[in-house]
Amino acid sequence: MTEARGAAAPAALSAATMCGALVTTLAERPEALALRTPDDSIRMTYAQLRERARDVAAGLAALGVRRGDAVGLMMVNRPEFHVVDAATMLLGAVPFSLYNTSPPEQIGFVMSDAGNRVVVAERRFEPVVQAAREHGASDVEHILLVEELDELVAGGDAGFDVDAAARAVEPTDLLTLIYTSGTTGPP
Repeated sequence: MTEARGAAAPAALSAATMCGALVTTLAERPEALALRTPDDSIRMTYAQLRERARDVAAGLAALGVRRGDAVGLMMVNRPEFHVVDAATMLLGAVPFSLYNTSPPEQIGFVMSDAGNRVVVAERRFEPVVQAAREHGASDVEHILLVEELDELVAGGDAGFDVDAAARAVEPTDLLTLIYTSGTTGPP
């Protein structure tokens, strides 16, 4: 038997939820590299990811995001996407991606269907998210810009118990919404 085969399975594999698996991984691998950009201009360990995701989760909670609430994400593949996705998961909320090439009409349909009140987007996508409000996404109350996440963090409740929110996530809770490229309008 090879060493890899004889190694114990990661504890995260026995978690009842993806949120539990994330929490376990964050705790077990604090010094391991979790996220980085291809040019290594951004490098984040699991300890740094844990801290940032907890801070973003507290900021989202201060805006009223709770377990089961949908949160739209309109970003390219970048470390902040994964931070916000993890933060949303820690709250038991439901993140979903918005295609950044979709027109306002399609974005409006998807957000109306998801019922999200919060969208986290890159500044360059803000105009299409704003325009989507006229196409069904009228429930959106907060458009948070990735470039201004520090403001969200600063507005968070330092006493918010992220651990309790994560522990409250159950296996029957929805993890994410997936809208495919064919999900562009009413079926």
